[in-house]
Amino acid sequence: FLNGKDDGKDEDFKSVMKMIETKDYLGLYSYDELQQALSFGELLIDFKTLPCDFPPTFKVYRQPGFSYQTQRIPSYTDR
Repeated sequence: FLNGKDDGKDEDFKSVMKMIETKDYLGLYSYDELQQALSFGELLIDFKTLPCDFPPTFKVYRQPGFSYQTQRIPSYTDR
């Protein structure tokens, strides 16, 4: 559910926000589409990326701090 698209899944948004609030970045990273595709060998064979140990940066308002736009599920898709 971390592809940045909210298809009306309020529960996914709430789950992600709870992980962000508790700083469970490793848990969030396990749902990341790029990380999943790399681990299954579906693309960029032998490419490595570091785990994201910070809050998702997509889709936030352009202001200090992290304030997420509610029409999209926060994700790491912009890295």
